Amino acid sequence: MKGLDKALTVLASFTSAEEPLGVNDISGMTGLTKSYVSRALKSFREHGFVEQDAQTRKYKVGINGFALATNYARQNPLIKAAWPQMREISASTEHTIFTSIRNGDHCRHIMAVEGPKYIESHWRIGIRLPLHATASGKLLLAHAPAADQESLISTLPLPRFTSNTIVSRADLQAEIVRILEQGYAFSDSESVDGLRAVAVPIAGLGETVIGSFGIVAPRTKILLDDLEVLLPLLHKHASRTSSLMGARIYRF
Repeated sequence: MKGLDKALTVLASFTSAEEPLGVNDISGMTGLTKSYVSRALKSFREHGFVEQDAQTRKYKVGINGFALATNYARQNPLIKAAWPQMREISASTEHTIFTSIRNGDHCRHIMAVEGPKYIESHWRIGIRLPLHATASGKLLLAHAPAADQESLISTLPLPRFTSNTIVSRADLQAEIVRILEQGYAFSDSESVDGLRAVAVPIAGLGETVIGSFGIVAPRTKILLDDLEVLLPLLHKHASRTSSLMGARIYRF
């Protein structure tokens, strides 16, 4: 691993961290030596990309790391196109609405508009989420390019989070077929007990799926009968967003 790759591997450790990280934590996550991790963190700290707590000696994202992330949000065309549609969905349903993308072997929510029916969404923006156990993740896996999908289905770890989590590759393949047939994905207490979600595709140029709109709420706030109202609304706004992203036809 070359020097820059190693340094970026250290920095990338923070993309999935929900708590501050110590040198030992990062060394264990990356396989890099503690001495190298310490040197890399020193450089990142000097440039404002991480900050160190004086008492715990652990590190968290710094102000320049934050600035980099906010620039991503400001410059991302999908976020720009999706934002007004998300606000309309949330205003009419009182639900929290996410825009999500696939990021390799997981997915991330890149933007959210909070509704009163679920008010914890700000903690989940940018967090690494499993493809096999979330509505957005399953939907994005279902619409991944064929070669990527085949590789992911055969190699993706399938950890169990709840009793409802899909942990069989055969069941995951069957779920993908179902998602492609019905045009949406649904999860019911699959990553977090008591949480339901529904997601629909957003397309771009060539009608390729580039992201998703998803609603997440406690199980008591999304009843199965509610899907008759929520799905047409999500599809309507996903279609509008897709058009702005260059899709000529919304085929879902």
